[in-house]
Amino acid sequence: MVVRRLWALGLGLLVKGYGGEGKVSAGAGLTTPREAVRGGSLGPHRSSILSTSATDPIFGGTHNLKFVTWNVGGITSPVKRSKILQALNRHKLDVALLQETHLSTLEHMKLRRWWMGDVYENPALGRKAGVAILIRKGVNVQVHWQYQDSAGRYLFLKATIENKELVLGTVYGPNVQDRRFTQAVGRLLRSFSDGPLLIGGDFNAVADPWVDRSHSGAGG
Repeated sequence: MVVRRLWALGLGLLVKGYGGEGKVSAGAGLTTPREAVRGGSLGPHRSSILSTSATDPIFGGTHNLKFVTWNVGGITSPVKRSKILQALNRHKLDVALLQETHLSTLEHMKLRRWWMGDVYENPALGRKAGVAILIRKGVNVQVHWQYQDSAGRYLFLKATIENKELVLGTVYGPNVQDRRFTQAVGRLLRSFSDGPLLIGGDFNAVADPWVDRSHSGAGG
């Protein structure tokens, strides 16, 4: 069993129960939200892609699926929302784990109208947070249960995808160091330990706050 942890990068994918040749790459072929709207060059900062491979033990080597985690930085604008969905379709992504949608429950209904597939969401409070999981039409999926918090910061699905059971999740961490939030998510992940996990998110976390965050007034 291989566990890939990218928590220290702030944004990334955590994959448990993943051996073989599955890969995680930061910004592999997706634009940042601003670049998506402008149609500009590819950017490495706000997205990570994982592709399953022929030796993947989760899907048994019979399916080649592409997952992405993406902090979209708010998609209340119809133009930006359209550009984001176009990017997902253009790169033929099967499952999108989105953070910071800023969408209400009503606004997520608009997302459903434009996305060809299934949409699962935990709506934002006002214009803060909001997460969603998008699954492309044609992917064989059955969702058994959905678990989310009341602040629009995480969403987990226990699902069967292409006949393989796993937990999918998307997480948007607070902008300030919040140990209670981190511990709560950690407890949830441990409670899902009976099978494969694929969790994407913008965790807003660093390995060492003193080293990895800037400090005003610091000398030297």
